[in-house]
Amino acid sequence: MTLPREPRAHGFTLVELLIVLAILALGVGLAMPLLATREPAMALGGATQQVRAARQVIEGLGLEVATPAEARALLQLKGAANVAF
Repeated sequence: MTLPREPRAHGFTLVELLIVLAILALGVGLAMPLLATREPAMALGGATQQVRAARQVIEGLGLEVATPAEARALLQLKGAANVAF
């Protein structure tokens, strides 16, 4: 004689779902500061590439690119020593 089996419940319990959500929130919380510090560096790298491309275009047109000291002298900037090129 066999005993009848009890039907099993399917799905996840509320506790299991809360644990998974807590683990995901912890992972996102740890990843956000790392990604936030990389964004300015990536933007700076993109700007550097754009400046290089612009310089190549200017030089390709046969124009001269001024050095920082020449640019300060040409523009006659007030406080030229404080300007960072």
